[in-house]
Order: sequence, then C-alpha cells, then structure tokens
Amino acid sequence: MNRIVGGTCCCSTNTTSPTTVTIGTVSALPYTSTPTVTNTGTTTNAIFNFGIPAGATNTESLYDGSGRVFWYDQFVKLSGANVTQAATSLVYGTLIRQNPGAVGDSMQLSFSAPAGTYDIRVVGTRAPSSGITQWYVNDISVGTPVDYYAPTNTFTETFINNVVLPTSGLQTLKHIVTGKNASSSTFQIWLCKVIIQKK
Repeated sequence: MNRIVGGTCCCSTNTTSPTTVTIGTVSALPYTSTPTVTNTGTTTNAIFNFGIPAGATNTESLYDGSGRVFWYDQFVKLSGANVTQAATSLVYGTLIRQNPGAVGDSMQLSFSAPAGTYDIRVVGTRAPSSGITQWYVNDISVGTPVDYYAPTNTFTETFINNVVLPTSGLQTLKHIVTGKNASSSTFQIWLCKVIIQKK
C-alpha cells in the first residue's frame, strides 16, 4: 500500500519472491484412469506434472458391435492375494491370478454402462492349479460355479449371456472362489480380459 507523507511517496516494499508456475511433464494414462496433477516443485515455484487419460479406442468406446474390452489390470482384489504374471505360454501373455488361492478369494471389475441386456465374455486360462468360482453381476449370482481346472494350461472363455442391467451407471462384475476340483493343486483363478457387449 502506498501513502503520501509530507509530499513524499512512501512505498511499501514486498520482499516475497514472485511465484512461478511451470508445466513439467504431460503423460498419457489408460482410457479409464482419473486425470492427475502433481506438483514436483515448491509452493512458490510450482512445477505441475499432468496425467491425461488417452482417448477411447474403438473397442473401449462401444458396447455394441465388437463390445467393450476391460483388461486384467482393471480388476481389483476384494479378498485374498493376487499377482500379475507375464507368461508368454498363456493366452495374451499377461494375466492376473490369486496366489496363493483359497476359498473366498474374490476380484471385481467396475464399469459404467447404460441399462440394457448384455453378453459378457471372460477370457482367461484353465490350469492344473485352478479353482472353482461363482460369477456375480451387481452382487447377483449369474449361472453356475465354473470349474477352471485343466490338466495343462488351456485358453478358456466363460460366457455369461443375457445379463439384464436395469439401470444406467456404475456396474460390477466379480467372482468368489467356492472350491476346487479334486485333481487341482490349489484354488487360483487366472484372468486376462472381459468383453462386454450390448445386445
């Protein structure tokens, strides 16, 4: 603030350093991610790094036609332990599995979709260590428990058809391990991706 004293201008002096804002890095994030902003500088000399979700691909933007694809890394563990495994001998090379497996292990995928009737295709692997699991849509069981045991690692698709979503908005798909085949060594469930298609 400035004031006049005896005809002389007395000017206040601001000794605080000026604030600067600099754009740091700008990185692309997966389509379904939340945008991020982080400050790697200081409060007076900020450096903002931005993470911006990439645009939707053809399969991500549509529920009709080829369907919408959700990959293994979009599953969230609800109970038990899970690991991501790169395995070129298995379908698509990378999967998520619950290891060590146990009854009650559960993983969930959340997605937004308009109301309607859908076909859901779960892509994964049957294996000597696989268990039996029940699938649920919005916490309602669909179909019968699926036995994922096989004597050798084998590509598999589980079809959950004619699923009615009565309201638009956030939906969930999850599985809960219920047991295992007598020949299986443990209760693991191996998942790669889910394809959701509106009918």
